[in-house]
Amino acid sequence: MSVPPPTDAIPQHDITSAVLPVASRNFGRSDEPWLLQVAVRLRIIESHLSLFSQRKERIRQVDHLQNSVKLNKTEIDAVFLALEEGQDGKLREFLITCEARREGEDLNMEQLVQQPRAAFALKSVKQDVVIPMAIKTVGASRIHVIEFAEIRREDVETTDTLTISSDSLFTLKPSVPGIGKRTSQS
Repeated sequence: MSVPPPTDAIPQHDITSAVLPVASRNFGRSDEPWLLQVAVRLRIIESHLSLFSQRKERIRQVDHLQNSVKLNKTEIDAVFLALEEGQDGKLREFLITCEARREGEDLNMEQLVQQPRAAFALKSVKQDVVIPMAIKTVGASRIHVIEFAEIRREDVETTDTLTISSDSLFTLKPSVPGIGKRTSQS
């Protein structure tokens, strides 16, 4: 099963890409590492969580930890660590696993389910919650962000499907070469 494409009903947001160095733009490609680099530099995940997530009122911090985490039987394109404030006022950490895809490629639900399992299997992961997310180019300088419902450590082995909790569509202004079909800087 694959993740559905964005609908006209999802929130859309323009985001500046003027902070990307011209030298980086000149090397823009249509692959996942470039998409991730752009998403990290423009703080796309952080923007989605603070603007469109059901957690937006509780999010206090999001940090990109690493790209291309190769684990047993799966690979996570990017990992983030987030802090949210609970009802008791205490901060709680959770991990975000992020899958990246180019336009025309499917986001495979089975692969997305495997990422929290692999993350929880790491000895260094002490957090009890993982939020699976995905980003996908869906047109010239347009990135679809999909946030799934949290997976708790105690439920990870019995979870075989994910539920979309929120999604959004970001348009990069000015356009960024390699993000989507059109690659000019117009």
